[in-house]
Amino acid sequence: MAQKLDIKQAKKAIAALYKYNKNKAESDMLNNDEDNAIYVVIHTHKIMNKAENKLKQIKLPLSPFPADLEVCYLTKDDEKKIEEKVKNSPIKKVININSLKTIYKSYESKRKLAASYNLFVADDRVAPLIPSLLGKAFRNKSRIPVTMKHSGSLKNNIQNVINSTTVKLNNGLTSRILIGNFAMSEKNLLKNYEAAMPEIIEITAHEFDQVEMFGIQSENSPFLPIHTSLPKKEKTDDDKTAVKKEDEKASQKAVKDKTKKVTKRAVSTRSKK
Repeated sequence: MAQKLDIKQAKKAIAALYKYNKNKAESDMLNNDEDNAIYVVIHTHKIMNKAENKLKQIKLPLSPFPADLEVCYLTKDDEKKIEEKVKNSPIKKVININSLKTIYKSYESKRKLAASYNLFVADDRVAPLIPSLLGKAFRNKSRIPVTMKHSGSLKNNIQNVINSTTVKLNNGLTSRILIGNFAMSEKNLLKNYEAAMPEIIEITAHEFDQVEMFGIQSENSPFLPIHTSLPKKEKTDDDKTAVKKEDEKASQKAVKDKTKKVTKRAVSTRSKK
């Protein structure tokens, strides 16, 4: 798989992306965390999955999120009790499921909530209810909450989420997956790329032969390809007819050859008599 991931080309693409970002930042004075995000973009030859709201999680060597990450935690538990447990952690907001149903009922309130935090996490008891409660406001901002188990250490569980990325299954050809940000070194971004790609390919394409291309991209950069392949040639009706004729010819030839052998054997037997 390492050979197929083309690490040498990945290094070149990463270097080019960082150079592009540096030049653009100097001219545009970029300071938005979302602008600093770096993604793998993968395109398949054909649609391989059905759309799902559930996210597939991939563990990374280093967190792809910025150091000043702010997390909103959606839970069934009492908000004040959880807030006490998560002091000095990236969780900056705790929302009970009942509060979500009442306080954040309007589209505008949901839209503002979606724009207020980098990452949303839902405990596994309320996660099935979240997509219908948050709706389009969150889908449009790509803020679908990551499901997290509620049992065990809350701080450890949230840290596991922060050290991971997610893949959303869609019914399209292209997927975009967060693997880092420009605060990371190029070397560390490459580590995340190497760790994530085998699972990204498995989830989105199922097998490498179904991958048409993949590369890296930021919010403001062009797509930088790492791997491309030619589309698979689909067999046309003419191709199928040609194959059928070849099979028929081969079959007829086999019958003729067998007939010749039988005739020759019969003649040989009569001659001996």
